[in-house]
Amino acid sequence: MSARLGSALTEHLRRTLFTSGRSFVLVEGVPTSVAEGMSRAWDDALPQLAIVSSSPALFGKHAMLNVSGTQLRNQPETRGVVLVLCDGEQVPDRQSLTMFESVSPSELLKTAEGMGILS
Repeated sequence: MSARLGSALTEHLRRTLFTSGRSFVLVEGVPTSVAEGMSRAWDDALPQLAIVSSSPALFGKHAMLNVSGTQLRNQPETRGVVLVLCDGEQVPDRQSLTMFESVSPSELLKTAEGMGILS
């Protein structure tokens, strides 16, 4: 079920992220299994996905290693970043994330479209 929620959250972001501009999104406090579902459903047409987890090996190219949120945000050619913080995880430069739009899985429950994505 958690992988399905992650996949649905990815689809929600696909439909709502600005494709013409840079998008910076923060998803925090999700279980590793939800982040795994997001990682599996992610594609390169979306902004960069960076997942902070105690098990980075699960996320391959989506694992956030040896880079800060500030560095991700300031990459000159980035189309944006979706930063996922798994349960209990933080980044050292937390204050730099104030420019990120916070999105939670509960966003899916706010609209009929979101409920449809979940089902």
